[in-house]
Amino acid sequence: MPLPHDADAGLKDMFGRFDYHIKKILWGMAIEVASSDGPINDHEGRLLSAAFDQDLPANAYRSVTTPSGEVIKDGFESILNAILHVNLLCSGNADEYEPLHDPVLGILDIIGDGIMNADESVNLREAASFADYTNIAHRCAMSLKQRMHETAEVEERTAPVPLADRKDQATPEDLTPLEACVRELHSLVGLSSVKKEVETLINVAKIFAQRRERKMPIPSLSFHLVLTGNPGTGKTTVARLISKIYSALGHLSTDKFIEVDRSGLVGNYVGQTANKTKRVVDSAIGGVLFIDEAYSLARIYENDFGSEAIEVIPKAMEDHRSDLVVIVAGYADRMEKFISSNPGLKSRFSRTIDFPDYSAEEMFIIFEMLAKRNGYTLDEDSLTFLRTAMEERWAQRGADFANARDVRSMFERAVSAQANRIATMETFDENALETFTREDLAYY
Repeated sequence: MPLPHDADAGLKDMFGRFDYHIKKILWGMAIEVASSDGPINDHEGRLLSAAFDQDLPANAYRSVTTPSGEVIKDGFESILNAILHVNLLCSGNADEYEPLHDPVLGILDIIGDGIMNADESVNLREAASFADYTNIAHRCAMSLKQRMHETAEVEERTAPVPLADRKDQATPEDLTPLEACVRELHSLVGLSSVKKEVETLINVAKIFAQRRERKMPIPSLSFHLVLTGNPGTGKTTVARLISKIYSALGHLSTDKFIEVDRSGLVGNYVGQTANKTKRVVDSAIGGVLFIDEAYSLARIYENDFGSEAIEVIPKAMEDHRSDLVVIVAGYADRMEKFISSNPGLKSRFSRTIDFPDYSAEEMFIIFEMLAKRNGYTLDEDSLTFLRTAMEERWAQRGADFANARDVRSMFERAVSAQANRIATMETFDENALETFTREDLAYY
């Protein structure tokens, strides 16, 4: 039945207002990106007026203010989620719809690229500000993709499966290398601040890749990193992921990851260290050189050869800046002294990512994940005991606290204890083989 005339007009007016608010949200995003490095200049102002059909002279944007960034981002996320879901419904074929390739994400890239290049220069503040929005867009798309996948899994589980097909029914997801890295990053327990920093790196590298393809100038920004934090907080795991991410985006030619510590760089006599360090650096060209406990290279005593390695590293970073990323890691206070030990290091390591200690709850989740991944379960009594044990371990943590390494040690002791317990049984079933009891966890 056709709608009454006044209802039809009301709907048109409502959709017109919705379209207006979408444009306003995008306009606010563009202004926030353009003003992140200072007042909006005339080049950026002219582009904003033309792109959003605003009747404002270019210089008027110098005094334009918008709601706080968080308000704009909340509105942006809500509207983008709605658009992606509508586009899925309108696609006609949900199996072929790919949220990460939705045209609205392409439009977002065009807006960001246009604003950042309005004055023919891009700086890290503009790139990082735009990265906040592309992070939101990517999160919305990945969230929808995950929900689509979960729905498909439910439908697949409830459908009858021929016996001949059952062992082949689990197939890997069709993810690009970058999507696989992002999924792995977000599968890590905790580390929310670390994930945000890595997402910013991803988006800056992504923008640079687009500029490279279009033969546009690339700002001279450093992608070398300092990772600080206590042992077992995930520094090496994240560094490996970063090497894959840079490779997937074309920032590095390979996903090679060379991991060394002081012993891999420092020799036993004068002159040996420089050559040894050069060989290691040469082996890492095209990928990432990861130096764990890098602070140990700083001068310990008068004739310490670690300083020779420190002299070689900045020069290598400069000579191979287009195809080598150096990531150094260690305790926060000691890494600060290490970076300050050489002016060349201080100028090249401009970004630090801090890895906080895991909470007791996060350690509990890590143990559960280790158990599940290795085919073990915990009964109710052992779960209660494990949670209390993690809280006690965290409350009593001292200089030897090793975060996830402690959890892995606890898991390995539980495996041994369970094996000792059931090995004395005359008979045992599959449930006994896979279940941890409170007794197995008592040796934490």
